[in-house]
Amino acid sequence: MLTLRFKRSRIPLSVWVLLLLAGCSWGRDHRSAQATEQAVIDAARETMALAAGVIGGSEFKAGARWYICSGGIGQHYDGGGIMKAPKGDVSLQLEAIRSAVVGAGFTDITQVKGMVTVKRDDIILNLNYRQFDKVWRISFRSHCYTYPRTDKKWVESSVYKELKSLTP
Repeated sequence: MLTLRFKRSRIPLSVWVLLLLAGCSWGRDHRSAQATEQAVIDAARETMALAAGVIGGSEFKAGARWYICSGGIGQHYDGGGIMKAPKGDVSLQLEAIRSAVVGAGFTDITQVKGMVTVKRDDIILNLNYRQFDKVWRISFRSHCYTYPRTDKKWVESSVYKELKSLTP
């Protein structure tokens, strides 16, 4: 009978630390927290307006707040919303939305069928159709950054707020 022996290996602590921090950002944003928040809202507003224009969307609802990034280091501004639109061929509507937002300067980074995922600078936006309640869903988020002093207080005191300004 053949006996296999495995040598137990230990992963150095430094490797574990690097793996833990891989999803985090030590970097600081070149903008203030308020400016990042506004940049995300502006990108979401533009995306929703473009989508509404090409598929006839209406009845917007959206909200956002600051969240701690995975790993516990840094924060990102994250939100989402919904939009109602007339019934149509979802795949054609997705392509119309994709064409409109890419034409407006967003970069298409879609990796999942049935969605449109775009990026502008450090902001990622995702649109998809939810069949069960017949609405278009948008989600948006900034990159993870650490914020010093005043910005840190702004971010940490954040509460969920409705974004009425997303209505075109």
